[in-house]
Amino acid sequence: MDRICTNKCIQRNAPFLLFLGLFTNSIALANPKIKVPDVVHLGVLQSAPIMQAEFPIANGGSSDLTIDRVSMSCSCVSVELSSETVAPGEEALVKVSFDREKLREGPVYLGFFTNDPEYAVRSILLNFGLLKNFALKPARLRIAKKPNEPVRETVEVIVRRGPPVTLSQVTCTSAAVKTRIVRDSGRSLLVEVIVPDTIEGLIKAELSFLLCESEQTAGGEQTVLSMPVRVVPRPHFQFTPTKLFLCRSLFPLQEDRVWREFELRVEQDATIESITSDIPGIRFESEKRAANHFRITSRLIAAQFPSVFVSDPFFIRIKMENDEREHKLEVIPIR
Repeated sequence: MDRICTNKCIQRNAPFLLFLGLFTNSIALANPKIKVPDVVHLGVLQSAPIMQAEFPIANGGSSDLTIDRVSMSCSCVSVELSSETVAPGEEALVKVSFDREKLREGPVYLGFFTNDPEYAVRSILLNFGLLKNFALKPARLRIAKKPNEPVRETVEVIVRRGPPVTLSQVTCTSAAVKTRIVRDSGRSLLVEVIVPDTIEGLIKAELSFLLCESEQTAGGEQTVLSMPVRVVPRPHFQFTPTKLFLCRSLFPLQEDRVWREFELRVEQDATIESITSDIPGIRFESEKRAANHFRITSRLIAAQFPSVFVSDPFFIRIKMENDEREHKLEVIPIR
């Protein structure tokens, strides 16, 4: 009886249920849909204090798309919309402005907060290049310095576009690095970088170049270029290879055998005084190939060599005549 009543109720209300279903589906389909690529390619931006680019954002849905706000990953970017509401099938224009002074290397992302049920926040990446008016050659400076010898390197500032400039000042964050302006105006400017002979050890610094328009008036434009500088001690001794490896299979050693050969190069004519090892049973023979070039052969002596595997790294130590320093070549045991 209940089943018959239920069927009659369904039949009586069928038109209403059909209308309700169609109405619900129409509401579900009437949604906005933001259409914009994951990556927007803006091309190469012209060099200027404020650089601008544009791209469209579309509504692929069936109701109005509302853009509440836009977030930026960098304070160097500002965004202006031609319209905050985009009708179905229409587009809005997004104008992006870049502040050159604040712009740094790295990706720039935009986030669009919308009423799209699928993308409450739609993030995109802005891909662009910068048209540079100036270039530094080299882009970064690495100076290898020998002990007790001064080093001089030249840096060129190249004017690629725009009027000629004047190089008014060069500064360095390290007082140990000196600079001298060789050519201060034109389209190719030269600076000599000097590291005095008294400076030893590693130096990490930054050079800054202040450029001004050649005929600068009050309030004229100035540009500051920067480059990293590293001063590293040039090794007085150079081993080839830089490390040796001792295999476990050699333990225990049954008979004397030749183990490894390696090269030693020095900066000047020298003589080896002694070669020793941190573990016993390794004997060395040196052959002088040139005034600053040695080939060293190592032999393992079974009667003195350890019978148990040496698991910790150790060193081969080389002493040169008339040199108080000890030079070490690391040996790494491997299983």
